[in-house]
Amino acid sequence: MSLVLLPFLLVACSGNSSSSSRKTEPVKYVNGYIGSSGVQNALIQAVPIDVQGQTATELVDAEEGGQKEVYVGAKASSTEAAYYQVELRSDDIGRPVTLIVSGKDDNSTKERCELVDGCYDGWPYLGTDTVPQDYELRASVGNAQNNMRININWLTHLASALAYTSYIDNSGDGSNPDTPRAGIYTDFTIERANLWLNALFGISDIISLRPLAPSELYKDSGLASAIKQESILYGAIIAAGQQLALERGQDQVDWLADLVDALLHNKGQLYQRSATQVSLYGIYSAARAVLQNNRQYIQAQNYSLPSELNGAIAELDQRIAALQDKNDQLTAVDIPASQVNDWLDRINNARAFMADLNERLVNYKGQDPNTCPSGTPQTDSSCVHSFIDPAYVTKTVEYYDALNSIYEGIAPQLAEGTADVRDRVLELIGCVNSGCVGDARYDAASKTLTVDGLVLTMVPVAVGADIEKQGKYNAFDIQLLGQMVVDPDDTTNPLDTVAVIKFNEVKSTSDNGEEIKKYSRVRIVYSGEEGFAVPPDPVTTPPLGYDLEWPDVDIPATVNGVRQEFSLYFSAKLIGVDDALDLSLERHYNLTTIALSLIASSDTKGTITEDGKEIELKDLAQLTLSATASNAANYYSDSVWPELDDYFRVRRGFESGVIESNLFEYRIMENQTVLYSEVNGVKVFRQADYIDVDIKGYGINRLEIFTSADGVAGLRKCSVVINDANERETSVCTQLSESTETLTVQKLVDDDLLGLFSIPGRGAYRPLFPDSNNDGHYELITGTDVLLDGRLEAAFAQGINELNLRAAHELTDGQGSSVERAPLAIVDVKLTRNTKDEWELAVAAGYDYDYLVDVLPTGERAQSLYLSYLIGNSSAADENDKDIIRNFTFELGGLIIYRGGVKLFTTAEKGESIGVTLASRVDYELNGSGQPCGVINRKDEIVTGNCNAVGYLTYRNSIVGVIREERDGVYVVRFSDGQFLVLGG
Repeated sequence: MSLVLLPFLLVACSGNSSSSSRKTEPVKYVNGYIGSSGVQNALIQAVPIDVQGQTATELVDAEEGGQKEVYVGAKASSTEAAYYQVELRSDDIGRPVTLIVSGKDDNSTKERCELVDGCYDGWPYLGTDTVPQDYELRASVGNAQNNMRININWLTHLASALAYTSYIDNSGDGSNPDTPRAGIYTDFTIERANLWLNALFGISDIISLRPLAPSELYKDSGLASAIKQESILYGAIIAAGQQLALERGQDQVDWLADLVDALLHNKGQLYQRSATQVSLYGIYSAARAVLQNNRQYIQAQNYSLPSELNGAIAELDQRIAALQDKNDQLTAVDIPASQVNDWLDRINNARAFMADLNERLVNYKGQDPNTCPSGTPQTDSSCVHSFIDPAYVTKTVEYYDALNSIYEGIAPQLAEGTADVRDRVLELIGCVNSGCVGDARYDAASKTLTVDGLVLTMVPVAVGADIEKQGKYNAFDIQLLGQMVVDPDDTTNPLDTVAVIKFNEVKSTSDNGEEIKKYSRVRIVYSGEEGFAVPPDPVTTPPLGYDLEWPDVDIPATVNGVRQEFSLYFSAKLIGVDDALDLSLERHYNLTTIALSLIASSDTKGTITEDGKEIELKDLAQLTLSATASNAANYYSDSVWPELDDYFRVRRGFESGVIESNLFEYRIMENQTVLYSEVNGVKVFRQADYIDVDIKGYGINRLEIFTSADGVAGLRKCSVVINDANERETSVCTQLSESTETLTVQKLVDDDLLGLFSIPGRGAYRPLFPDSNNDGHYELITGTDVLLDGRLEAAFAQGINELNLRAAHELTDGQGSSVERAPLAIVDVKLTRNTKDEWELAVAAGYDYDYLVDVLPTGERAQSLYLSYLIGNSSAADENDKDIIRNFTFELGGLIIYRGGVKLFTTAEKGESIGVTLASRVDYELNGSGQPCGVINRKDEIVTGNCNAVGYLTYRNSIVGVIREERDGVYVVRFSDGQFLVLGG
């Protein structure tokens, strides 16, 4: 599979049923969220616009007799999450439609309060209240499309009102109409009004952008990080309506009616700041307060919040500050007709853009022999266009080839140098213990070892233990300062390799002005209650772990006459892991965290003048990496030190299903007096039945059953220790889990309430109780110790909790007086992969960009993309048989492509910036008979029934098509007007 096709493969796949065989037309829908995602069980109706520009109505028979006029169009209800999906008639596709939200007649339509201090009329925070009788919200679109996202809230209601308004002049000559009157809906007025409200409130698209409820920001919205901040801002503005209504002593219906009147009276403008009128300043201030109060409340509940929340608050702060001196001044929004006309052509433009983009992605780096040379007009069809300038690709490849040759040249010396560092650390520890009498390199007073310019110093580290009062420690730093010269093999050859490793001193200043010095170090951490005066030999006394930090390391290198300067920051933490049941095995070490920053810089290529300053230009490349591992403290690797293949695999010989003989020993005791609690030295005892499960060689767990005879009935878990009298006593217990059910040890075992027992270095085992009749009723023995085998159910494996990688470079063109900057390039990767089949990936890549907007590289000439993909699993009991557990997989994908300087639809010299978004959702059930259409295990996993997968193409913030795999390996974009485009080569 071609790498450049992967984004499209990720977002599109489905069954291969032929449309020609269908006799009925597929149902079409629009969908969205009501309010700030908090209006539940509302009635939503998709109403077409008739030939007179009015919301279409029809006469129906009324229950009380006669006829009444009602809106035409399908109806639907919003869910508890305020989401709706309502059907569109086929005739309404491509035509203007108004979505109308109203409360149901049975008063079942509710809205959630987003104000921490409560809403109007005693309505409490997070509580739902019945909407007022006259409740209505509208949203209008000029070109309704299948699967189009149409959110409905008071901003879209303002836009719909503006779109339906005509202005007349009752007193003048007609040249300046200023009196609003009911008018008509047209494609033009609807789209112009939506764009108008976008501009008025600084929202990219009030129709398609999902507003996130401030009270639910701790929940996973599923939105890409690149748009989440704006969604949080949008939701806060919508929720601010509750605050403003409260301040005016109104319900939201009356407040919104007044706001509509004010907007229309001011011809689509609002006051920027006003002491008496609704203003942008007041709305933004209320939105900020809503966000801040919800942030404080959610944090107090110990829930996590998205990082984008602080960005949304900061954006509101900037907007409020910009309006400080705008008292009694109206806004000056104006949307020219040309902007709307461009929108009406967006499907055709989207198809042309996608065709051009498809060509460029297939020929991503100019690999086609007929690739267009640099500077070729974008409309030239005589050659194949590429996403990245092929000349720049050549330059980049040559640069990294040169870097690679330098690395290969110094790699043996670096390996020798790091081995020397390790040997010198061990040598210093040996000298600290033995004294190294007569060795001039070692200074016993300062505990330093000096070897060929490298100074190693042993410093004990205080970690808060009481043993440090006696001069004992459990951690020791070996500090590194100076340099190691790694000599080439042939010192007579001037074009051979020369490498130096320099460990620099880092100086900083504390808050009180004191100088702080920091050194590269290797920290060795030991276990033991008594501690050590000096660090013992790590070979004979394996440490608990290692903590390395090298804050400033320089490696100047020359290979075959080419010089390169490498600057390095490096830190890593390693934790030791034992096999809990076989302590004779050597302790192995796993990485828990690692961080790396590497900068490579060439010699100066030349100088330029920018902003009156002379600047030296070099070729620069930077790599930064940070990662944390999951389950590192439990996985016993096959190697002593970390290796790349230690992840997503189990220890050899410990796969699930392995039986360990005599692993457990259990003891059941009935009606025993046990210590229940102890407060201020007062002990309370109760009667209990219990079962002790002894994991041989590791530890004892106890489950205690209490009845209501002497207190509250229930169950608790305890760890058990052997005291000095060789008796068992509980050490740490959980709180009592109360139960009204009659519990027995037999029931705990039969119902599998003991669960699994985790053993570090191996995994989770199940005790194998005997069941001679195979009826699920195990034979237990009371009052004595009984041996049991154990079966390994889930072996430990290491995963990646989070990995962040950034690679960027700044190259030059020319040398000397003709030197200039080449375009910038960057790649950002974020990966979370706790298990093999559950992961989340986000990749941003950009070329010729000017700046980053969140993670997306943008600019006048930028060519960039942002890809995200999330894969997860869920389980649920079968609807017909609760004993059958069904396993499901879901895959969520998103791809944002940004292109600057596009000249397909404009004659402007700099072109225009255009972005498209492709989003997908895949759902399927594992262990069936079908073929999955997602990414994970696509070739070897089977599924039950249909695999539901579809990708959605959004162009200029409107969904304009869907993407499916219509034949094996053939991906097709179907635009809403019937046009299509086959992706790939």
